[in-house]
Amino acid sequence: MNRLMGMMAILVVFGASAQDSTGIRLIEKSHFALDSAAYWNMDAIGNHYVSLNGTISKIDTAGRTRYRQSVKSYGKTSALVGINTMKLVHFSEEQQTLCFFDNTLTVTEDCIELSDGSIINATMISASSRPDKIWVMDQLNSTLYQLPITGNDPVRAIGNLAGLLNFNTVTQIKEAGNNLYVLTPEGIFILDIYGSLVDVIRRENVSYFDANESHIYILSNGQLDIRQLRTGAAVSIQIPVPNVTEVRIVNGALFARTPKNVHKFELQMLD
Repeated sequence: MNRLMGMMAILVVFGASAQDSTGIRLIEKSHFALDSAAYWNMDAIGNHYVSLNGTISKIDTAGRTRYRQSVKSYGKTSALVGINTMKLVHFSEEQQTLCFFDNTLTVTEDCIELSDGSIINATMISASSRPDKIWVMDQLNSTLYQLPITGNDPVRAIGNLAGLLNFNTVTQIKEAGNNLYVLTPEGIFILDIYGSLVDVIRRENVSYFDANESHIYILSNGQLDIRQLRTGAAVSIQIPVPNVTEVRIVNGALFARTPKNVHKFELQMLD
């Protein structure tokens, strides 16, 4: 436990910044230590959720660890997804389960056994714009499912993705602004929520992305490409810390994960 507390160090004010000819400046505001083996995610208001060694921790925007909860009985964490600020979903690929926690990391209801339905092998999940549903990727049969997590709504499926879109592997999915983004080795496929292809960003070596209603943020080779969805205009900026593996855009700030830390940057648009 002491090791975990050490890794969740309080945010430290830091002064680094980067600027290039794009007119965008990244100003580092803070960072906190994060073990490279931990699973990390954030909610819409900037709380951090970290899973390590069978324990979930909730860390607030000031870097304080507010709650902890053991999840050893739920299997190894493959994803933590905030449905809203009051509900967190724990996904274990190992156990093929979705389990639910409230904003204090208290267990709220029984887990969903994904193997009870038509899903053969779920490999990843993502939040839906509808708070009573969640996206589940079944890599084995190349199908995206939108599952109800409350109520008795039918399951929606977008099948044969590999055949329709001509790719073999999905490494990340995200819904934002009524679009569904699917990251593959060939690039990012943008679908509408019914599964029709809207656009393709052909790009190799994309390691991670984030998206909101207006922009998509693409991490590739330590560089962040910011693409406006309406016009397709794009700018690139170098992130001023090395070995960034994940990015999140929350409340206008950029959070960049490296093997040892999560860095928070202010995204400043220059005149």
